[in-house]
Amino acid sequence: MKNSEILSALPQTLTNIERQTRFILGIAQERRECPACQQPCSQIEASGLSVDDYPAGKSHEATFHCPHCKRQLTYVVPFMGPSYLWRLAQPLPPLESPQLIDAIEEQREYERRVGKRTE
Repeated sequence: MKNSEILSALPQTLTNIERQTRFILGIAQERRECPACQQPCSQIEASGLSVDDYPAGKSHEATFHCPHCKRQLTYVVPFMGPSYLWRLAQPLPPLESPQLIDAIEEQREYERRVGKRTE
């Protein structure tokens, strides 16, 4: 069965393995906030795969990217609380870093150029 069929099927019609897959897909569809942009996204959305292509219950090396800000994410499973949380794969640079200062200056320059064009 395809993942979308498992999600739409009645639980009593599923085998034990299909029920487990349904549970995993339910967790993978839960939306959690991206730590970079605070926009919610699910594991399926962040993987860039469709529901049917998502390898629920199978061992896989997935890479996750926020569909909003494109930052690379990893999910962590807390000891207590929600089923999972997002964490940035690459931490944000410290506020004093030259890369961040350059990025802020580029953004300000872009906003100045765009602001002048719209006036």
